[in-house]
Amino acid sequence: MFRFLRGLRRRLLAEKRLSQYLLYAMGEIILVVVGILIAIQINSMREESRAREYEEKILKEILTSLTSERLRFEAYVENAKTSERSVGRLVAFLNEDQPVNDSV
Repeated sequence: MFRFLRGLRRRLLAEKRLSQYLLYAMGEIILVVVGILIAIQINSMREESRAREYEEKILKEILTSLTSERLRFEAYVENAKTSERSVGRLVAFLNEDQPVNDSV
């Protein structure tokens, strides 16, 4: 393909067809620009893909962290409820005017 294009360019210059050579040169420039644009688009798509993967990774880490925190909070609430029940029983016991039966 490149040999063909080189041959075409040489032939046009040798035959002194400047207008056709300029058209050929413009076509070659357009091909280069299109190639660069395609390369930029491919690079952009790769970067977007990497960004999506990174975002997904971060979101999964956030979900894991929130799940862990929720479980710890639920355990804390359960411990607080148990403490509240124990204190309630202690208060009820102290409010009863029964003699203390210590058998130690």
